[in-house]
Amino acid sequence: MDRMTRLLASAALVLGACAASFLVARGTRKPFSIDAPEHRRQGSPQARITIVEFSDFECPACRLAQPPLRNLLKIYDGKVKMVFKHFPFRMHQWARPASIAAECAGQQGRFWPYHDMLYDRQDKW
Repeated sequence: MDRMTRLLASAALVLGACAASFLVARGTRKPFSIDAPEHRRQGSPQARITIVEFSDFECPACRLAQPPLRNLLKIYDGKVKMVFKHFPFRMHQWARPASIAAECAGQQGRFWPYHDMLYDRQDKW
């Protein structure tokens, strides 16, 4: 085998391995859905634009994103809806308990006030 043939064979092998791993991984992923319980939705259900927020109540960057998101809902009232998805990081010890508490508040019709309170007082807890 000459050098070019070995190079082409190696490239074909790498591409084949990449394609196979893609097909295997594609079958193991859970499909994304914007569905969420009613208590984790805000805005008009008929809105054409949906913002899906994946957030951690203990994350400082997630906290910084809250005022702009609130403003978007006010500015584009009726045109934008928002769906909240819990995404607690393992490194944040209170993120998961906070998300569980937020779900309990949501079942009592108080998810968004509790959500706002958690972010507004994040430095205290």
